[in-house]
Amino acid sequence: MFQQKEDIDDVKESIKGKAIKPAPYQNSYMINQNVRLRIPKSKLDKFDRENWSSQIFKITRVIFPTKKEMEGAAAKPVRYRIQPINSNGNLIGKEQVHNYVRESLLAIPPLLGYQTMIPNIPGYVINDVD
Repeated sequence: MFQQKEDIDDVKESIKGKAIKPAPYQNSYMINQNVRLRIPKSKLDKFDRENWSSQIFKITRVIFPTKKEMEGAAAKPVRYRIQPINSNGNLIGKEQVHNYVRESLLAIPPLLGYQTMIPNIPGYVINDVD
């Protein structure tokens, strides 16, 4: 009986050691970044619906996992809160109650007309018009 308990503990430790932990600060979106929201599809909705929403959102809050959450067996990823914006880049409506993960958001470059309001985002080049 004692040997079985040790074997079970060894297997648990082995699994915990091999678990893939998310890198919380790597490739995370920033506050005020413009995103689109993934539209969930069923098995029959392959080609007749868009993959991403036409509504543009702005990230209003980035929720990083706590140290305790990172040490757990199933570490939580970085989560985001978003709020819709209008064509002028102004926030409209209320902040979404749901927390979104990186895979359900699509980063988009800032819309023309209000680039000066948006901080420099790495990877995006905004061409100035003379």
